[in-house]
Order: sequence, then C-alpha cells, then structure tokens
Amino acid sequence: MAPLTALSAIAPAQEGRANSTWLKKGQLCVLIVMHNTTERLLLKHVCQMEGCLVDTCGTGLKALQNMTSNGDSYALCLVDTVLPDIEPHSLISQMSELVRGRAVTVGY
Repeated sequence: MAPLTALSAIAPAQEGRANSTWLKKGQLCVLIVMHNTTERLLLKHVCQMEGCLVDTCGTGLKALQNMTSNGDSYALCLVDTVLPDIEPHSLISQMSELVRGRAVTVGY
C-alpha cells in the first residue's frame, strides 16, 4: 500500500479511476493561481515534492486559458485571495462552469 501524503487524499484510488483525467503520467495535476511570484514558486515546489505535476499562473485570465486548453485535467486549483485582474470568487465560478462544460468567454 502506498504511503498517504497530503495530496493523495485529493484523488483517492478508486476502481476505474486509473485513467482519470486528473492524472498525467500517473501524477496528479495541480493549477496554482497566485499573483505573488514567491508564494507561487513555493507552492509549486511543495506540490512537486508531493509528486504532482504543476501549472502556475499569476492572473485569473491566464488561469481560465489554462483551464480551457487543459479541460478538467486539474485535481486541485489553489487560488489566491487577491488577483490583479479578477475577483477570486468570479474566477472560481468561471472555472467551475468550464469544468461542468458550460461555455465561458475568456477575455476582459
């Protein structure tokens, strides 16, 4: 049995989930949206130490572009409480709509 890590609880092993879209090369995918470069890099490093593949961005627009191009491949999205271009609650709503398959216009 594999050791339980902080991020292994995000997508617990389930029957039929071996080909989950959350996994790329057998690793969980994480999106980090932080305006502060230091915090973004620190979180990226921590997630990579847990064995995750990580995409990062500093704006909400870039996060929506990543979500649009990568579909529902992210097991976890860490979103900053302050972003330079969009309110975090609005970003999360738009990300949720993208995952649910509703059309969202990306751009401001």
